[in-house]
Amino acid sequence: MQMNPNSNKRLFINLCANIVSYSANILIAFVLTPYLINTLGKETYSFYPIANNFVAYMCILTNALNSMSSRFVTVSIVKGKMDDARKYVSSILFSNIIMGTILLVPMVLIVVFLDRIMNVPVNIVASIRLLFLFVFASMLVNIVSSVFGVATFVKNRIDLRSVMQLVSGILKIVLFYSLFKFFTPTIVYVGVVALVVAVSESFFQQYYFKKLLSDIHISIRDFSKKHVRTILSSGSWNSVNAIGSLLLASSSLIMANIIYGAASGGIYSIVNTVPIFINGIISMLVGVFAPTVTYSYANGNKEELLHDMEKAQSMIGFFSCSILVVFICLCKYFFKLWVPSEDADQLFVLSAITVVPHFFIGCLWSITNLNIAANKVAKPAIVQLALGILNVIMVVALSQLFHTELITICVVCSLLTLVLVLAFLPLYAASYLNVPYSTFYKVSFRMVISTILLIIIFSFVIPNLSLDNWFRLMGNGFVLGIVALMVNFLFMFNKQTRRNLLMKLKSKIDI
Repeated sequence: MQMNPNSNKRLFINLCANIVSYSANILIAFVLTPYLINTLGKETYSFYPIANNFVAYMCILTNALNSMSSRFVTVSIVKGKMDDARKYVSSILFSNIIMGTILLVPMVLIVVFLDRIMNVPVNIVASIRLLFLFVFASMLVNIVSSVFGVATFVKNRIDLRSVMQLVSGILKIVLFYSLFKFFTPTIVYVGVVALVVAVSESFFQQYYFKKLLSDIHISIRDFSKKHVRTILSSGSWNSVNAIGSLLLASSSLIMANIIYGAASGGIYSIVNTVPIFINGIISMLVGVFAPTVTYSYANGNKEELLHDMEKAQSMIGFFSCSILVVFICLCKYFFKLWVPSEDADQLFVLSAITVVPHFFIGCLWSITNLNIAANKVAKPAIVQLALGILNVIMVVALSQLFHTELITICVVCSLLTLVLVLAFLPLYAASYLNVPYSTFYKVSFRMVISTILLIIIFSFVIPNLSLDNWFRLMGNGFVLGIVALMVNFLFMFNKQTRRNLLMKLKSKIDI
């Protein structure tokens, strides 16, 4: 008997699988990142995240289709419109092939004129060009194969996607070890690994598609301009939203390189490493709840939809808040061990400023699932674009007028992110659902109380701990994490939810 795609059991399986997979990948990145920085140098390594930023900018074109593909295919299948589902899938695939071909032009121009676009040290120009070449090639593979990823979303089999990511993480370790062990270390290998991983994930996605959606066959005859226009009418706003997101967050690394130099860009790439991990955790958890929210909306059950949203907010906030509190409290000690050649105090200040908005992102970012399910993506896109443009203007203006330092980028980006996440998203969602404006703030309010309490407790405990090596830091961090989870369990979930979770846990233990 097939499991209900919207069942709590399926949600639990997806959640556990994603946590295991992402935890493994964080551990892998945690080991690889300092190794690459120490081996290649922070200035050289910083060009890898910069290359990924260029990829993100160019993917804005394809984002118009792919960001909404899962939504339209899922709704079509839920409503029994299999012909529409087939046309959506075929139309998206062939459109992606066309757009990938178009993107070859800017890719070639960027690779050829890279040293004129960026501040690249002369001695590594050739290596950075090859890095960008391989990263761009991996992007093309991801674009073409992305449509096959709708299968795990439609069937709510996010656990299968987690298996793919876990295998990819192991593959990264094997490739990095082999290349850096037996050949002369170079940044080019980072691009080579990215391409190999992209190809392997493409095979995984095609296999899952054939297994889960065997009744949907791709054919050029099913290509439909009408279905492309339908997706683009909504997806184009997601592209606008992506531009805003890049200008608000990802552009900061590029501005650090251009305004303050390659060395500052290297520092900012180190500072951004942990926030990127945390963003990944939040995005991973948000993605787990996306199929559930989409199903609830497609079924037209408003009460169930709001219940699913509160469940998503509480669960994501529960995990993300616990991780964030421990990181902020141990941040300085972490950087002293992780990158001992850098100024730990500077990294601590910059990281703390960068991380603060993520407390609210953890509780409120699941609203983006709701916006996509309800096809309410235009206004959020406009607001995010405006804030992204304002971010670039403010950073450039402040650096030119007042000769500010790198901290300016962190402060401006964090403040504008708080405006988006805390002031706009919850109020907008409440307005189109015709619910009280306080609806989506309840979990955030509980999170603030819990966070303040935990920081006060940890501020008394940490000075008495020995944190001078990895074993002690990780051991004490684990204990503090357990304490954070226990406190957050009391604050992030209401009384009924706590009782239900404890009863489920007890039944599992009894078995």
